[in-house]
Amino acid sequence: MINRTRRTRINENIRSLVRETVLTVDDLIYPIFVVEGINIKEEIPSLEGNYRYSIDKLDEVVKEVEKLGIRGVLVFGVPNNKDEFGTSAFCEDGIVQRAVKKLKRFQIYL
Repeated sequence: MINRTRRTRINENIRSLVRETVLTVDDLIYPIFVVEGINIKEEIPSLEGNYRYSIDKLDEVVKEVEKLGIRGVLVFGVPNNKDEFGTSAFCEDGIVQRAVKKLKRFQIYL
């Protein structure tokens, strides 16, 4: 039987020397859920604290993201009309495409 001592866990100084993973705000990506409509901010029931926003409310979201120091976002669009082929993903005037056009004005990564 092998006796494994826990020398690497004695105190914080030694733990910080052998730590393999460091998570910083630069590693985070903020999800933005966009819906069709005007002046919409509705909470997503299954994701407490997350909201669906209409495109005109994206400025509010970006201000929050910048305040948190997060530099990247991921846009999830919820189109009005869905089909089994996801054709709205290819439309030039789709919900995600319009949201990305608006978000490109800000200094965040998409």
